[in-house]
Amino acid sequence: GPVDPALLSKQYLDQVANVSEQDIKATLRWLQNCILLYAGTTNCLMICSHLFRLTGLFSSVNVAQGKVVKKALPGTQDQPHHLEEYHDDSALFFIMETFRKCLERAHAVTLEQLKQQGVAQTIDYGTLMLAQVPVEWIHFCFERLRHIYNIAIRHEAEQCLGLLSWYRREAVLGKWAEAMQRVHSEEEERSFVPFMHGAAFLALGISNLAAAAGMQAFLETLNLNMVRFSRGVLREEVCNSLSAIVGRSASSDPQTWKQWLVGGPKAAQFGRTYEAVYSILAKWQTKAKHAPF
Repeated sequence: GPVDPALLSKQYLDQVANVSEQDIKATLRWLQNCILLYAGTTNCLMICSHLFRLTGLFSSVNVAQGKVVKKALPGTQDQPHHLEEYHDDSALFFIMETFRKCLERAHAVTLEQLKQQGVAQTIDYGTLMLAQVPVEWIHFCFERLRHIYNIAIRHEAEQCLGLLSWYRREAVLGKWAEAMQRVHSEEEERSFVPFMHGAAFLALGISNLAAAAGMQAFLETLNLNMVRFSRGVLREEVCNSLSAIVGRSASSDPQTWKQWLVGGPKAAQFGRTYEAVYSILAKWQTKAKHAPF
């Protein structure tokens, strides 16, 4: 005779109810690994497009937003984050982590190909396939840097933006420029702290001409705006990000860094901007509470 749909539904729900959390996590890892098998340069955009569309399905679901709660603004008394906080079980985290891993895979393949061709330092990354990433993805990731999201979501977002900044440099840096220009009040300064933290992940430096141009543009934007920054928590994050960006360039290849400062493309312009930024940092140092930064 015909099978009662209600009975089938009950049996299905009973089976789902008996699935352990460990089984669910194992299945998600298996699914993610299957996706990443196809995440080469040619398939990356298609896979990421599907992942990005998934975020819209959960836009009204609290858990998919990365467990958004009303959180206090960042302050100097905040405790360092623990390693276990960089992962959560939300749908948004799974999607963004997979998105980031797809971008990493495609980026690694791209870099290897460019190195083999001997053009990794000179090519315009904005002409490559990954530069076709829609600006909506950049906006989505940038918004996930807001302090209302937990550190797991923010960390995935800043890593994604760092990868995207190789290929959509102007669009990514433009988000930071727009956000910096809106920072005036104490609340706005404290709200900007996680965005300043994310700047450390941007592809800025001397590894290629695009990265060097990006570092120049970012420092110019920072120089124009940081003079207004008065809160210690934001000043500290500015120092941390600058240390990461400049330190990455100086330590990866010290000799090239010295040559670039003296005779690199637009060396004089960079020198003036670099000096202007650090003159502001020197003024911050005169305040006893901010000197340790």
